[in-house]
Amino acid sequence: MQRRLDGPLDDTVPAVRRITLRDLLTFTFGFGVVMAPPGSYAIQQAIAEAGIAPGPNPPALTLDALAAAYGALPLMHQPGERWMYNSGTDLVAVAVQRAAGRPFEAFLAERIFAPLGMKDTGFGAASAARERLAGCYQVDEATGGFVPWAGSDAPPRPGGSTGLASTVDDYLGFARMLLAGGGDILTPASVAQMTGDQLTPAQKAASPFIPGFWDGRG
Repeated sequence: MQRRLDGPLDDTVPAVRRITLRDLLTFTFGFGVVMAPPGSYAIQQAIAEAGIAPGPNPPALTLDALAAAYGALPLMHQPGERWMYNSGTDLVAVAVQRAAGRPFEAFLAERIFAPLGMKDTGFGAASAARERLAGCYQVDEATGGFVPWAGSDAPPRPGGSTGLASTVDDYLGFARMLLAGGGDILTPASVAQMTGDQLTPAQKAASPFIPGFWDGRG
């Protein structure tokens, strides 16, 4: 772990404990998006060079390569010390893929999307549904005008934090499953955990984000 966020990457100290799955699920494993202008810290440059910088276009890496990229970088904070958006979900996808013994996207399709009838949900819209996708645009830095988003036709990279395309009807079915206590997908105990506050007051105090963010989140 880095001794100081604003220090050099090789100025590190040992982690006080191992990272747990709960740390990944709650974004408290010690790594995530640095809420500062690009280039403010050495770790931001290292993240960009590793191909895992945050942004609208997902990293062009397999999940195993993504895990290796994270593993080559130092943690920014001790595990469990504070919340950082949102790298934990990509590493959860790695854990799911390895535990299930099959691709992450196949696991989601078999265990969640198919049972819930979410036929238009996946990494990249199904060919029959693509024409129904709403247009997506980005700012052209040269002209200041709007142009089609460069990532809208890019091959999807299955991951835990980005890449899924869905529809309102499919997403409603997923939400209804949660509202019903999990149905045949999750146990009521799992849903209770997912909808409960998982962070301590100390973790929230150490994790500044946008004003008022912690008033109703955890």
